[in-house]
Amino acid sequence: MKLSIIIPVFQVEDYIARCLQSIVSQDCSDYEIILVDDATKDNSMAIAHEILDNADVHVQYLKHDKNRGLSAARNTGISNANGSYLLFVDSDDVLADGALNTFMNSIDNTGADCIVGNYMVVSDTGSYISKKYSYNRVFTSTDSIINAYSNGDIPVMAWNKCVKTDLIKGNKILFKEGIYHEDELWTFLLVNEVNSLAVIGIHTYSYFVRSGSIMTNTKLEQRLNSGIVVYSEMVNYVNNHSVNNSDLFRVLDVFAFWRYRDIFSLITDTVASSRFYSQMRNIQKGCKRGGGKYGAVAFVHLILPASLGYNFLKSIIKRIGK
Repeated sequence: MKLSIIIPVFQVEDYIARCLQSIVSQDCSDYEIILVDDATKDNSMAIAHEILDNADVHVQYLKHDKNRGLSAARNTGISNANGSYLLFVDSDDVLADGALNTFMNSIDNTGADCIVGNYMVVSDTGSYISKKYSYNRVFTSTDSIINAYSNGDIPVMAWNKCVKTDLIKGNKILFKEGIYHEDELWTFLLVNEVNSLAVIGIHTYSYFVRSGSIMTNTKLEQRLNSGIVVYSEMVNYVNNHSVNNSDLFRVLDVFAFWRYRDIFSLITDTVASSRFYSQMRNIQKGCKRGGGKYGAVAFVHLILPASLGYNFLKSIIKRIGK
């Protein structure tokens, strides 16, 4: 079997039919669908059975006893995958017509460790917003992949990436559970391990933006804490693997800068923002700097005393962080 399509399921009864229909209608058969029921309480799984039980496709139905989150559901899918490649699809998104054949053809033609398709961003009303990565290129070394990644030419999302199963399992490139920004950490680890990657300009995936989500104070703190955890994991990876790649250092500088921007723009309490700043600062001091304006900003605020560094960085972010 060539492909395992991993789909976490949680509270998506309004969207899952659209997602699954986009897969079973593909003109392709060499794949399995792995549905991971993350203890959903709605009718999502009943809808899934209605569609898939009558389709000519191999399906694994897996279930968590309690809700464990997107990362855990994806990890469960990875551990049970039989295909040579994995493809992550979120249950409220859809595959474009012909997407599976596009991925299969690219696998056959390039043999790349990872295939990244072009995607379209769509509003929840169905109106087109934007389209990304409309070019074709094959990268054949880790350094060239990291360079493309640092330039924003490889998306950070896990969905719409078709990756060799053995590479994922062999290098234990799993999703960190219990955090936000899990895709950014996973892709960071991935680009450090793949030896070849193909970006294809053909539209393979539609990502639907769902409106109406309310950012509570608890969620905000979780997101900020998650950003710090992800940054710490990235820095630890670089240090533990003795990485000496200026492009990767630049990625870390940019990631840190945007986390600082979140701290200063989303936290109104000075004590709380100072605490988050100190946590990020302590981690950043343990990593080399990259080039460009973000590396220069990091260098300056880190050599200053913490209170001065805090005020300096806050003023810089007001000017260039929007």
